[in-house]
Order: sequence, then structure tokens, then C-alpha cells
Amino acid sequence: MRLFYFNSLGLWERTITVGSIGKMFGVTGWRVGFLIGHPDLIRNTLLAHARIVFCANAPFQEAAATSLEIAKQTGFFEKQRSEYIKKRDLLLSVFDEIGLNATVPQVCIILSTVLLTLTLSFF
Repeated sequence: MRLFYFNSLGLWERTITVGSIGKMFGVTGWRVGFLIGHPDLIRNTLLAHARIVFCANAPFQEAAATSLEIAKQTGFFEKQRSEYIKKRDLLLSVFDEIGLNATVPQVCIILSTVLLTLTLSFF
């Protein structure tokens, strides 16, 4: 994983990035996540977390750490990103074919369009 451009914008001291292993690897139910941020922010977040969460899932935490290591070694995230871009581009081409102007996402997989401009012959 790479550090976003927050540091150059002076946001590092004010930003926490929250990640989900379940979302990242498609393992619904693992309920294991991580935080990336300035140590002062993380320290305070962990203090609150200790009072909110009452059950730690140690085997899944170990599996998550191993998954991140293997993902880095095998280029998983690069492959996943490439697959998402192909799927995004396919969907964008279909939108274009039916006359929808979509916003091309740069950092997420959500496509936005204005449906009010759509006129199809079967409506």
C-alpha cells in the first residue's frame, strides 16, 4: 500500500485512512481492519477502540497480516487494480453506447452519471 498525497497537503496530522481486510480480499465476516495515520491520531483512536470493541479475533488478525504479506509478494493489489480498471472501462463503454455521460473515477470503483439525460426508444 502506498501513502496518499496527504502529507504534501499538510493533512497527515489530521487524516486517518481506514482499511478493511474483508473488503480488500473479499472475505466477508472477517471483521479485521487497519488504520494508517499520524501516530498521535492512531494512539487516540486505539484508546477509544479499546473501550468499544470487546472481542479480538486473533486467528483472523494473523491471517490478515499474512494475506497482506502474500499480496505484496504476488502483486495482488496491482492485478486487482488492473481488473477493476478493465471492468470500469467496459461499463463506461456501455454507458457511452447508450448515451450516458459518466464521471470517470480515479480512486474508487463508483461510476456517476445523470440519468435525466437518458432517452431510450423502449421507454
